[in-house]
Amino acid sequence: MIKINKPATAAKIYLKYNGSRLDLMQKYSAFLNSRIEFEKIFENVKETITIKVKLFDNKIYYLGLISRNIYTEINNNLVQFENGFLMHNSILLSNNLTFIQGVITMDLEINGEFINERYLFKVFINGTNQIHKYILDSEIECENFVKE
Repeated sequence: MIKINKPATAAKIYLKYNGSRLDLMQKYSAFLNSRIEFEKIFENVKETITIKVKLFDNKIYYLGLISRNIYTEINNNLVQFENGFLMHNSILLSNNLTFIQGVITMDLEINGEFINERYLFKVFINGTNQIHKYILDSEIECENFVKE
């Protein structure tokens, strides 16, 4: 379990490796570190919440939590990564907290070998008016407990 407390907006992300690799050398997570970023722009697409992950071979990926898109850097341009996806299991909105839970699945080439990385993730975000608006505008299925 990895716990990260980085962004200016108070947020925590928990990643749990859920892969099924048996090879001892590939037994551990390919994610070296990760952090949450807000208001990231990729090819004219604005992602409200992204998880930036760095692999142990120094490749960097951006996971769009709301859009469920994954981006990678190719020739100094951020482009959508086609070999992975995010699935939401639940999104809960309340007055002072947003909770997002789901699964990240990515097929990665590391040192010439293709591996499947699978993680369970939980994201807790405080101070969430802007994020609530984006989630509700995108019509993602969620449970809304916000009291007006």
